[in-house]
Amino acid sequence: LVFKLSNHDRSTDETSAVNFTQTSITTGSWQRLAIPLASFGVAGGGTASRNSIAEIIVTAARASNTVPVKVHFDNMFFSR
Repeated sequence: LVFKLSNHDRSTDETSAVNFTQTSITTGSWQRLAIPLASFGVAGGGTASRNSIAEIIVTAARASNTVPVKVHFDNMFFSR
């Protein structure tokens, strides 16, 4: 899973973004992920600005494009 925080600093379009890749996922079970913001890296050669996050984008992939990826989210929390 890739978690991307899209920053829209004074614009309706993405001005920068940070992302994090979670590789160890156990299928068929609920998992708790606690991802520190310091673990996010700059996405797409922009900056690490997070002052105006407008979108959280989650992408997932499998080896076979014929099998859909099912991901369920419950209770997303942000803290300092």
